[in-house]
Amino acid sequence: TLGEWIEENCKDIRGTGGYTGGYRGWEKTANNPQGQTKILSKSTEHNINVYVAFSRLYKLTGDKKWKERPLLSQCGMKKKATFGQAL
Repeated sequence: TLGEWIEENCKDIRGTGGYTGGYRGWEKTANNPQGQTKILSKSTEHNINVYVAFSRLYKLTGDKKWKERPLLSQCGMKKKATFGQAL
């Protein structure tokens, strides 16, 4: 699922935790030898979106992993709101 892709590719335990912005660019080709680059920055907006998506997946599936996973994004959002720090 898209939720699994987010968990596997964007989860970030650095600093306040949360989820990064994913990837920038396109697949590696002759015209694009660098390929995609991982976006290491995290934003409150991205983490709110992840929180809502994972919470809805829990409501739809009842799978407890979707209930637990939003806690990482929520942790990052609370710390940013409390301390005014960038994620």
